[in-house]
Amino acid sequence: MKRPTRFIIAMVVLLVPLTLTGCGMSPDKTVAKFLDAFKAADSKGMSKYVLGGNTSNLEDFDDQDPEAAEVALSVLSKLTYSIQKPAIDGKTATVPVNITSIDMPRLMANLLPQMFGAALASAFSEDGGESVEELSMRLTLNAINDPNVPMTTTRVHFPLTKERGKWLIMPEDELGVSLSNAVTGNFADLFGD
Repeated sequence: MKRPTRFIIAMVVLLVPLTLTGCGMSPDKTVAKFLDAFKAADSKGMSKYVLGGNTSNLEDFDDQDPEAAEVALSVLSKLTYSIQKPAIDGKTATVPVNITSIDMPRLMANLLPQMFGAALASAFSEDGGESVEELSMRLTLNAINDPNVPMTTTRVHFPLTKERGKWLIMPEDELGVSLSNAVTGNFADLFGD
């Protein structure tokens, strides 16, 4: 009876440190947690997964115009992601992520004729009706929330570094540009560099 008990105790003593060192999140889990916070428009949540906790270039939607916040949150609600296998090299890693979002260039191309027609009809309306801004906002929200809204997938590479046993996203300008381009369905590509 004593030998199996000692064997189990010896195994536990050897395995516990190994288990505890694995408690830190893997690079892909760090990116997933960041993207979940991003989709929720939670800048404080995002900062937990960024080196230095710097998300100063990300505004909280609460500070914005309520209509713009509603559009942004609607766009984020459609966003999905698929994390690919990370490439780990010592204390650095790159996590490729396929981000599927609304294809804003196609959405806007489809929406502009409707907006123009509605604005023209509103201008000649006797009752005044909605302002052009309200009309545009309503048409945009309807198009974004349409179940058949056009979608596109873009690959983004997240660079990470290991600091104090935690994988953290390195806030690089290139990542910021790639992420905002992916979230808007490559809208920035329309305007070049």
